[in-house]
Amino acid sequence: MLSIYNLKHRANLIEDEKIDLVKLKKWAKTYQHDCKLFNQGKFESSIELPNFLKTPPLDYQIPIIKFVLKHARAALFLEVGSGKTYISSIAMINRMIKTNGNGLILCPKTIKAQWKSELNKFFDLKFPVILYPEEEIPDKQCIIVTNYERILIPESFYKLKNANSKVIVIDESTRIKNIRSQTFRRLIRLIKPIKYRYILSGTPIMNRPNDLFTQLSIINPWTFPYNYHTFMQYYFYSVRTSKYTIYKVRPWAKEDLNKKVLSNSIVMKGKEMSLDAKLIQNYIFEKPSKQQYILANDIRRLIFEDEDAQLQVIKNRLIKEMEVSSGWIKLDDKIKHFGSSKINKVIEKIKEILKNNEKIIVWVWFRETALILAHHFPDDCVVLLGNASNRDEIIRKFKNEKNLLIAQIETAKYGLNLQDVCNRMIFCELSWSPSSIKQCIARLHRYGQKKPVYVDYYITKNLIDEFMLKTLKEKRKVNMRILSKFINKIRSIESTK
Repeated sequence: MLSIYNLKHRANLIEDEKIDLVKLKKWAKTYQHDCKLFNQGKFESSIELPNFLKTPPLDYQIPIIKFVLKHARAALFLEVGSGKTYISSIAMINRMIKTNGNGLILCPKTIKAQWKSELNKFFDLKFPVILYPEEEIPDKQCIIVTNYERILIPESFYKLKNANSKVIVIDESTRIKNIRSQTFRRLIRLIKPIKYRYILSGTPIMNRPNDLFTQLSIINPWTFPYNYHTFMQYYFYSVRTSKYTIYKVRPWAKEDLNKKVLSNSIVMKGKEMSLDAKLIQNYIFEKPSKQQYILANDIRRLIFEDEDAQLQVIKNRLIKEMEVSSGWIKLDDKIKHFGSSKINKVIEKIKEILKNNEKIIVWVWFRETALILAHHFPDDCVVLLGNASNRDEIIRKFKNEKNLLIAQIETAKYGLNLQDVCNRMIFCELSWSPSSIKQCIARLHRYGQKKPVYVDYYITKNLIDEFMLKTLKEKRKVNMRILSKFINKIRSIESTK
């Protein structure tokens, strides 16, 4: 039984202060029940598809569309590339027509233009799509597309809050996983008067299962009937190392956590999409040079000997070991290069692919690695780094003129649909997050891809690369247990041809 404190806490965190708690709790139970039926493939709805669609939905999308048309709020944790933009837009436009209000889309800055493009491509819209703050919000009905950073700016925040938005779509909802962040607190204030809410993510768990807490609370405040601290104590236990704490899921709580997730969100994995294109992954292990091995061991020894080191110091030394694994290191603001079989092998592979006049994407973590690779292919490549202001122009050149795209993982993992021009990629360096790797692969392995997608991972043996790869695989297993354990196939789905 929930205490009065927890009832008020959940209401004040997510809902308007005047909300009817009894009504809200009743709605939450209905939503929870429908989500459970959907994830078991038993959900049916008699709602007809709207008439503003330019492009008909695929077979597997129809039951999801019917679900979001029925419910005022939904968490769509669907496979990357499955059409989350298309599905959530149908729900948003339908609610806008009925309420005569505006629609608000909150997304990463890099994919704002893509939202506008796809809305105009797939739907017969009676109102304009506005990219804010590049365009002013008009007095008439419209769809406003903006990025997370804008809600942290007071002037923009109040403009968005007073924009008469009746429905909000929160894309890549993992951006709000931290309950202590200023972004989450501002978002809660922004959405209080907005009844219709849809959150989207193909990778809802970035690193830890507790990433789900704030995301699901936006949709259903009764998902986890505790405040955040009680939630952490109930589902997780801590392992202390020196001054640091690592949280792990309690063994007896895994099944309960899994059920809570699947009872409050629509989850769909790749098998329900029936993708035609196969994903072929290859791990290539390379021996480090003697200098790399010695330097990496020296850095590692510093980490373990200094028991009182601050977390930032350890992070910095891990980054140094990652640099060494890539064949260079930054010392006193100068880049020191030394032999790296991995970089040389990547260059050889790129040359082999370019000779066949094929396109390829090379993913890197560090800017310096991107510049090293670009130096070897000055006439064939375009480079997409974190500070790129001409992102659209770079992608246009890759599609039409160049055959090699060198991109930083955190910069380009969202919003690129390149399945129609490319089917090869290389990971020269890794990210610590399995969802980031998955998002990168989904730039090619998505609907519309007709060829097998080849992904090569270049790993330096006995250095941090191997440890990162092992960590990624372990994280992926935990994530899959939570999101997939109780899922049956939605229904017998035949891909449309």
